[in-house]
Amino acid sequence: MLIAASSDDLLNRCKRYISAQWSITDLGPVSHYLGLKIEHDRVRGRLRISQRAYIEKITAAIAGDVSWQTPSTPISEEPRAAAEGHQATKSATKTYQSAVGSLMHAMNVSRPDLA
Repeated sequence: MLIAASSDDLLNRCKRYISAQWSITDLGPVSHYLGLKIEHDRVRGRLRISQRAYIEKITAAIAGDVSWQTPSTPISEEPRAAAEGHQATKSATKTYQSAVGSLMHAMNVSRPDLA
């Protein structure tokens, strides 16, 4: 269970209330949670959430080891359409659908720039 509060006092009261009901273990400040990397800078009042490892795992499953270098631009003007009469296999279609769904999840959780 992840607990967030606007003050340490409120956080401690919440933990005491929950521990009175159930046996709990306080693992301290969070750094990773459900595939999210979480960085909290209390001095600056900033919270950073990253899913880079999750996105790299998705792309590696589809395209192998992906280099995170900036692509050269502009893109080639030569169109690369599929061969005439080419039909994607069911396996390729499922892989594509899974990748798109996984990336949409990341987009909705922490990466609006993926849209």
